[in-house]
Amino acid sequence: MAKYLYRLGAFAAQRAWVVVIAWVLILGAVGGAAATLREPFTSKLSIPGTEFQNVVDDLQKSSPDAAHGSGTVVFSTADGKPFTAAQKTAVAQTVKNWSAVDGVDSAANPFTTQQKLDDAREKISDGRDKIADADDTIAKNEKKLADGKDDVADGRKTMKASAAKLSDGEKKLAAGQAKITSGQHEIDVSAAKLTDGQDQLDSGKAKLAEGKKQIAAAEKTVAANQKKLDAAKATLADGQSKLDAAQAEITAGKKQIADARDQVSAGQAELDKAMTQADALADERGDDDPDVLAARATLAEQQATLGATTKTLDDKAAGLAAGQQTLDGKQAELTAGAKTLATNQKKLTAAATTLEEKSAEITAAERKLAAGQANLDDGKQQLAAGQAELDEGQATINANEAKLADGKEQLATGADKLDAAAKKIADGEKKLADGKTTLAEKKVDLERGERQLALMDGLRAVSEDGVAAVTTISFDVPLNEVSDETKEAIPTRADRLAEAGVVVNYSSDISPTPAAGGTTEMVGVGIAAIVLLVMLGSLLAAGLPLVIAMVGVGTGLLSVLALSHWVTMTDVTPVLALMLGLAVGIDYALFLVHRHRQQLAQGVELRESIARATGTAGGAVIRRSHRGGRAVGPDPHRHPVPGDDGPGRCWHGGGRDPGGAHPDSRPAPPDRAPGAVAHGPTQARGRSGRGGERRCRRGRRRAEPGSCQARPGAWARLG
Repeated sequence: MAKYLYRLGAFAAQRAWVVVIAWVLILGAVGGAAATLREPFTSKLSIPGTEFQNVVDDLQKSSPDAAHGSGTVVFSTADGKPFTAAQKTAVAQTVKNWSAVDGVDSAANPFTTQQKLDDAREKISDGRDKIADADDTIAKNEKKLADGKDDVADGRKTMKASAAKLSDGEKKLAAGQAKITSGQHEIDVSAAKLTDGQDQLDSGKAKLAEGKKQIAAAEKTVAANQKKLDAAKATLADGQSKLDAAQAEITAGKKQIADARDQVSAGQAELDKAMTQADALADERGDDDPDVLAARATLAEQQATLGATTKTLDDKAAGLAAGQQTLDGKQAELTAGAKTLATNQKKLTAAATTLEEKSAEITAAERKLAAGQANLDDGKQQLAAGQAELDEGQATINANEAKLADGKEQLATGADKLDAAAKKIADGEKKLADGKTTLAEKKVDLERGERQLALMDGLRAVSEDGVAAVTTISFDVPLNEVSDETKEAIPTRADRLAEAGVVVNYSSDISPTPAAGGTTEMVGVGIAAIVLLVMLGSLLAAGLPLVIAMVGVGTGLLSVLALSHWVTMTDVTPVLALMLGLAVGIDYALFLVHRHRQQLAQGVELRESIARATGTAGGAVIRRSHRGGRAVGPDPHRHPVPGDDGPGRCWHGGGRDPGGAHPDSRPAPPDRAPGAVAHGPTQARGRSGRGGERRCRRGRRRAEPGSCQARPGAWARLG
């Protein structure tokens, strides 16, 4: 891990602005995601599967009101005197305002509650007197109901005889009405047929008119499509000429690239020859000879130039190949377009022929519709004559029915009066039974009220001296689901009580959830800045951990807001993320800054110090975060970082040539392979060669036995 962190630190030091811009882009990305995807946090905290949550869910299902939350509010006078009328009015208005808050189920006026308690005792005494009077009234009404039942029975006997006479007259009228109804049915059936026929004719006329419009529109469409086909043919011809010209240009470009590749191949051959001469000169004078170094630098530049030229030719060849592919695609499109135009021309010719045939069919249909309309008109005249005869017979029956109806009406009136009387008696009996039931319930309520008064003896909503009152605010959801907006609205709507001289105290259930980024966090950041400034003695050194922590916390908080689109989170999540992020961020950033300052004081170059600090202190940060924030010392078996002075920096094994190890190297731990060597200032990675010689993994010449040409930052393994 330390090796990769060292590389990361080196990359960041060499490309500082790239890293800064990357972090700016990351902040912008997560900020945009948070602005577009964020969802409101919830105050509901549940742990599915726990015994507590199961009890809450069962209570919510069986008795929703019992699961609703509530909070307590205490009112008191500022001067210690009893509440005045104005103060009571202010409290009553405030309670009314609380009841109107979204999320509040109810809020009781404490003075009204106390008055109800005082009035309850008087109501109990009055209830005893009313129950005694109700017993006497029920006895008198029972006698009146018995007399009414006898009168109704006599009236029903008289009504039965009159109903038999009316029944005979109804039978005679029913026979005559049946004949009239049968004739009317036949006429209605015929009229319905005529109506259906007329509807069909009208529908046919409408379809013919619509068909004419469609044919006219189709003729215009055929003409317009023919014009478009002619234009498309001209466009295809023009496109073909352009494709031919482009094909000629691509052929010429390919020839130019082939000539250039021949030149590059010749240059590479000369360069290889020069490199062979340079290697011979190096064997003669040594790799450190100035002439050798200059020659190799010149050859490297020439090699880079040839590589760039080759890449340019490859890019051009790729572009020509892409252009050729595009031309082939365009040629295929033109060929397909020509086929499509030919097909469309055939379709247009067939459509014109079809339109002519449809016009002839419409003309024939118009003649048939005219003949059908004449037949329908004759049938309507015959139906009108039959309807006149039926109307005359119906008038006679209606006159007789009117006489019968008068008799029925008189009979019905008598029956209604009897029914009304019977209903009145039934209602009276029901009311009497309800009265008995209600009276029994009232007696039970009276006894219950007496017991409740005995239990509430001494319970008050307003203190006896009149200087304090207490009330309860009930919410329409459980307490942990009440939103902060609802909690904040309660004190806001009680702001006028202070002007009236009333002091208000709220229970903790009504206090809103603290928001992230408040005064507490600002004070904490300020104290941290002062401590860092005093300890480090530099604004830059003190400010760097704060900036790093704030960037990390900002990225984390914005990511949390964006994730709220998919994951439901509680409203305490931002607060916890901010507190923990600031604490851990400053702590871990201080690890890196402190190590970096130590190395700069020892004379380490700036970029190298950044890389080493990232590899050493950065590794401690990662291990500490993995182990739950516990302090972690250096790992004696970790992979060392170049220049690291801590334990485990480097080691060497007991190979065949221990004398070839660097003087600053240290013995390898038991778990390392024999012969492993790690160098301090310079390390290399090598392997054994024949005859006791060794070849450097990335070098070109053979080194003396027991040694290897090393480069800074590399590792060597001696066999």
